[in-house]
Amino acid sequence: NRDIADGNINEAEEIKDGDQIDGAPETLGHTTLTYKNSERLSTALIWEHVGSYYMDASNSAEYDGHDIFALNVTYDIPGDNTLSLRVDNLFDEAYATRADKWFGKDRYFPGEERRFMLRLSREY
Repeated sequence: NRDIADGNINEAEEIKDGDQIDGAPETLGHTTLTYKNSERLSTALIWEHVGSYYMDASNSAEYDGHDIFALNVTYDIPGDNTLSLRVDNLFDEAYATRADKWFGKDRYFPGEERRFMLRLSREY
């Protein structure tokens, strides 16, 4: 193995025939379930799934993956206006948007904590 940045041999990783590609999750998924509460109100639950994957080319460390949920509530206000509230990372899970090994050390790039977004929009 050679490190692309400086051409040095990375002794920490030994790749064997049959190893999985590092950073490539076994499964990925995204789905939205929407419920129309009334003519003007709708609620959507969004699920994002990232399966487990190896953090290095030698398959010596594994990230477990994560499941993150979001909630979006939308209300249509008369006069072509829409008010919506979105809550990302609904259950405030700790997760990594990326996990890898860098010269033998684990690196985790943390995902966003729970956050709220309020939006008022107008259609012209």
